[in-house]
Amino acid sequence: AALFWTSMMIVESNTSNLTDPLFIAFITAGALCLWESSRREPAAPWLAAAGLALGLASATRLAGQAYWLGFAMAAWWLHRSWSRAALMLGATAVPLAGLALYNHAAAGVWFYSPGIYLLLWSRSFPGFRSSTSYLDLSSTGAVLSYPLDIAQKLVTGPLYGVNRFLESSQAPYLSVLILCALFADHGGDRTLDRWRRFTLIIAAPVVLVNVVISYGAVHYLQPVFPLLIVMAAVFALLFLSPAALCVKGSWKSRAARLLAYEDQVRLGEFVKERTRPGEVIYSDTPNTVVWQGDRPAISLTATMEYAKKAFAHVPPAALLITSLRI
Repeated sequence: AALFWTSMMIVESNTSNLTDPLFIAFITAGALCLWESSRREPAAPWLAAAGLALGLASATRLAGQAYWLGFAMAAWWLHRSWSRAALMLGATAVPLAGLALYNHAAAGVWFYSPGIYLLLWSRSFPGFRSSTSYLDLSSTGAVLSYPLDIAQKLVTGPLYGVNRFLESSQAPYLSVLILCALFADHGGDRTLDRWRRFTLIIAAPVVLVNVVISYGAVHYLQPVFPLLIVMAAVFALLFLSPAALCVKGSWKSRAARLLAYEDQVRLGEFVKERTRPGEVIYSDTPNTVVWQGDRPAISLTATMEYAKKAFAHVPPAALLITSLRI
């Protein structure tokens, strides 16, 4: 129950990022299948299901790649078998093969390089500018081309990442429960201790990637919280009281989120009234335009130079600048 309650809490807070609910659901499902593979025989179907869910998560969001190492480590730790870990990773490749074929047919590339994400919030590319710039960089190319920016993120990223962790968990109160639960002795209960270690193995590489590479991007961390909440709930019940499960203040921003969603709906109606189906719109909030306005949309570029290149490739029918990204 805790898994799905926290998933709904997270999903409700992501009204503008349409892939986040699916991303959270796939990672959660993959982790549960992986856990069950250590408790049931034959384990192969559960391992395959875990890999399939991880592959679907990676096809939904590029951030899914941050979970590959943790899932592989957890599979080996649960089974002490490289062949079973390889089975899970093999299943992960199935959805990604379909994604590669689609990418090649649509854009002429097999996979989208995460190189631009290495440069988010860097000195040369403040904010999200690297994602709206013409950069044909692989991850290695980003490191070699902008070494000082990467070095700065390595130094300052951990402190920034801690701040984003607190933000992701909705309240510092919940963060304290989670951290206490992850490093507490649960009275010698073997199952609880295995779950705690399992969660740490999956989460640790994700936190590292989140802090260093994407400089605290919240969507990397959110799928971990359904797993973490289980530990927090158990810790509260064992060492505190049921009253501690009341997450204080976590719904205070609910009204503001609902108002933001209503604004998105009205924006979609505005777009439908003033454009025709199929017309391409350049906007600072392309997700909202596509989902609520039912029109193809492309992100506005960082500079006019980049805009000219984009417009020459895909001419715009309209430009839409909003305050939704602020």
